[in-house]
Amino acid sequence: MRSCTRHTVAITLSIIVFSFLNASAQSPGKIVRRSSASAVLDANNDGYVSLPVNTGFTTSDITQSEIPFKSIPPAFTEPIGDLATGASGSFTDLVTSSTDKTGFMAYNDGANLIFRLRVGSISSGAKAYSILIDADFKAGNSGSQADPNYVSPTSQGSGNIGFEWEVLLATGNSTTVTVNETDGKIGPNIVQAYQTTNSNNWQIAAALTTNSNNPDYFYDFYVPLSAFTGTYALTSSTGFRMVATTVNSPTSALRGSRSDIFGVNDVNYSSTPDGWLAALNGTPPITLSQLSTGAVAGACTNPPVITSSSVVIGSGQSISGTWTRRDVTMDANANITIYRYSSAGALLNTYTSASAYPSGIATGGSWTLTGITAALGDYFVAKAKGTSATLNESECMQSNTIYTTCATTINPTVLSSSGTKGICGSLTTGATGVLIYKMDGTGNTLMNGSNVNTTYTATTFSWFACSGGTSNVAAATYMVVLTGSGCQSTPVFDCVSNGSGTLTPLTTNTGITFPSTIYPFNTSISGAVPTYTAAQVATLFINNVLKSTVTIPGNTTSYTFSGLQLNANDNIKVYLSGNGCTVYNTTTVVCYNQPPVITTDANGVLLAGATTITGTSAANASITLNKTNATTNSWTTTANGSGVWTVTVPALVAGDTYTATVTAAGGCSTASAASSTATVAAVTTICPTISLTPVTNTPYTDTSTIVYGTVNVTTAGSIVRLYVDGALAGSQTINTTGTQNWSIVSSLPFYSGAVLKPTFQSGASASE
Repeated sequence: MRSCTRHTVAITLSIIVFSFLNASAQSPGKIVRRSSASAVLDANNDGYVSLPVNTGFTTSDITQSEIPFKSIPPAFTEPIGDLATGASGSFTDLVTSSTDKTGFMAYNDGANLIFRLRVGSISSGAKAYSILIDADFKAGNSGSQADPNYVSPTSQGSGNIGFEWEVLLATGNSTTVTVNETDGKIGPNIVQAYQTTNSNNWQIAAALTTNSNNPDYFYDFYVPLSAFTGTYALTSSTGFRMVATTVNSPTSALRGSRSDIFGVNDVNYSSTPDGWLAALNGTPPITLSQLSTGAVAGACTNPPVITSSSVVIGSGQSISGTWTRRDVTMDANANITIYRYSSAGALLNTYTSASAYPSGIATGGSWTLTGITAALGDYFVAKAKGTSATLNESECMQSNTIYTTCATTINPTVLSSSGTKGICGSLTTGATGVLIYKMDGTGNTLMNGSNVNTTYTATTFSWFACSGGTSNVAAATYMVVLTGSGCQSTPVFDCVSNGSGTLTPLTTNTGITFPSTIYPFNTSISGAVPTYTAAQVATLFINNVLKSTVTIPGNTTSYTFSGLQLNANDNIKVYLSGNGCTVYNTTTVVCYNQPPVITTDANGVLLAGATTITGTSAANASITLNKTNATTNSWTTTANGSGVWTVTVPALVAGDTYTATVTAAGGCSTASAASSTATVAAVTTICPTISLTPVTNTPYTDTSTIVYGTVNVTTAGSIVRLYVDGALAGSQTINTTGTQNWSIVSSLPFYSGAVLKPTFQSGASASE
């Protein structure tokens, strides 16, 4: 969109009237705006949110609150005036009490989930107040707690880092309270689970605090708990995390332009997803029980970092790492706990430090926990919890993951003979035994448990006899694994089909397919398999370690392995048994780079004539910008430490298209998917003007509903659009050329201080 404020005519008309409400006359605790009285939000119907009845707040707007809200602690200090968009101390500025840091509160009354936000001002403008809920404790696109349903941001939205629900208060000409189901969804894919309009589900009351020397306000709203159903239903015992965000238009935070994220300094996060992730990772897990009769713990203690590369299989092992508190407001000391999990994800043991680390060193310290037992396939993570009872920090953020390893690698066997008489091979260094599995349509069956029919020498093993004797081994595929000191070798496979002892290695079959890319945050792998009339069995190996087996019914052509923990560069193999010799196929897990975003105007276009293209990405990412229409070209650049990048290009031409990719970032050299395509539009050289109101010839007030103006039209079908604070409020198509009058009825309300701006699109395809 060509901004007329940057060209010939500046249209930034502030609405100048007395405010609808005289803030100085409002008593703290008084309800100043609502559609109707609410038995949920004002049970005693006295018009106050405070106690005693008919009495405002006098000493505390927390302890004197009619509803016993539970405070959701901010991840960091919540500054005043840190908005990404909007004015400091305004009605989208989330603020806190200077005494107790309360700003985001919630309560469960048994039937409803009630929210309260402390906001810097009040107006009749059209804005939104969003509560984003993570119900599976997974978010982001990397690390041990990444969300498999992560959605990258685009030029038209902020993506979805892993929120399953959104509760939204949207104000304007009407006021709605909505529950959106958002798991893996953005934009038009968001599912509305509940909505009420102009009902008693909301109210605004004066708070006791006066940040910026102006009264603050409590924005209260609630939704029924019955709205949260399905896979991520909220129950009394299931935990979840929440992030509050204000939006500069009455729409979902996943669609609109963010104003303020509670609990972080928005100035530090040019990327909305990064701001959400920082706030979410510092927010403690919460249950509905805690929001009714329990207590909400403090903010999450910063996670430790495990510096040990792995844990040797055995007992009496140790794990070392470091820990640093998040900022000076957090506890300077923390206890470290190691969590041991089996390869299947079952918690086996916890190991907690006997004393706090880093022993009072506020800038960080080292720790080592000993006495740890580790077995084949185990993995370990660490968490930290501040020791101060006053701060009451939560143990919720998780370290990096490490895995077990063998003290000495056991190399795989070399089979000397394998047939229907027996299977024989070598014992490599460190091996003291062998496991032999039969692989067929019934599964993977251990054939020599307790070494039945197995004999050993110092350097060999034999299962039955490999020469002479009778046939003891059924025709099938066999997997042979050497063992010793709790460790195992990588497997060796052979397809036994005759009695000659001839070795028949397995073959690959490209009919076993994988997703086009497998990322570390994926928790499942699905694909196709060759069909067979009888049941087949698919076996998953990760880095040559058996992880999972699934049965595929007859005449079925697909498989799925779920509940996986993956890392970049993991080797993936899927073996298919049941139709003759077992076959397999292999692929690799690749690291993930988030696609960059090309910065465009409000309508998602670039403007002809510009000689630079900018965008955002991960910090310090390597960027390739591609011109993708008939005459292609490409340029490279590097993002700065804040993730902002700029490319100098020849003057942009209308109709050309551009995309960008990240080629490397944060140690990952996997190219990202391409960004959304940005199209160049011709620059409109005409700007409309706003006129004073007709008849009275006066400025617009907060009671105005129609905006008038003139524009010189050169092409029939041109469009004038009206924006209120950057949000589209209406449009008019003009089919007559020459100087024309226009008038637009605003779909958004006006308020004192709102900014009106008209734009013009000459014809149906030019820029705005």
